[in-house]
Amino acid sequence: TKGDVYPKKIEFGTELGEISQLYYCKEKIRKLCHENNIFSYHDERFLPFLKTIHTQKKYEIIKRIVDVQKKIDNSWYIIDEKIVEDNNFQKLLQSKKIYYMDFETDVNQNVYLIGILSHEGEMISLWENPIEEFEKFLEDNRDAVFVYYYAEKRQMKDWLFYQYGETKSEAENWINEKTTNWIDLNPILSNYCGFKDAFDFKLKSIQKAFSNHGIIKENYSEECANGKESLDVYREYCETQNDDLKKNLIHYNYLDCLFTKNIAEFIYTHY
Repeated sequence: TKGDVYPKKIEFGTELGEISQLYYCKEKIRKLCHENNIFSYHDERFLPFLKTIHTQKKYEIIKRIVDVQKKIDNSWYIIDEKIVEDNNFQKLLQSKKIYYMDFETDVNQNVYLIGILSHEGEMISLWENPIEEFEKFLEDNRDAVFVYYYAEKRQMKDWLFYQYGETKSEAENWINEKTTNWIDLNPILSNYCGFKDAFDFKLKSIQKAFSNHGIIKENYSEECANGKESLDVYREYCETQNDDLKKNLIHYNYLDCLFTKNIAEFIYTHY
């Protein structure tokens, strides 16, 4: 099955130093490297060559990913000390009230589920028509910080377009007004961190690395393991109204919130 093949593919790619495994190093970069007789990121010429074809910022991110794969001590992560200069990271450190959130959308970008996990571990799941409740929750918790992973602002904007037919400027205004206390964890990780066994900064990749190193104990279920599968499960739920499918989706959403929380709290305590 695909689930059995994928880990082996990653293992072989890591052994060979497959360049396209790396963040910002897909086909175009791989081709340039091959044209210069560099076929592996294990090649000592790889990083110096990469520096000539990528921006400094992207080069530093990729170098951190490569460096952490090569670590031979017991440490499996890198956290750049410059993280303390990041304004959003400082906000997280100083905040006494943090919520971790994740949205689930259907194929039309309609938000049907919003999960909100508190710092203390209390989970709230807003289902099917969640935006009104969510807007009230945001209003009632203006003193809190809301942590998300990469996509939620865009999903909210897309949802506004589909639901209300807002113009781009109206959607932007809503987003700007309501999300001043939202923080995207993704750039904090990509700009300052690297994790052994993670070759990009997708939440699932980092979760797997944390799981490999015993930090995260829970895992996604076989019934709903990724975004594509969640779309299929939700489509089936809409057709059948099967309550077990709804529970699977809520649990999948909870795990995305939980893993964002687990990863963020690891960074807070290990920087």
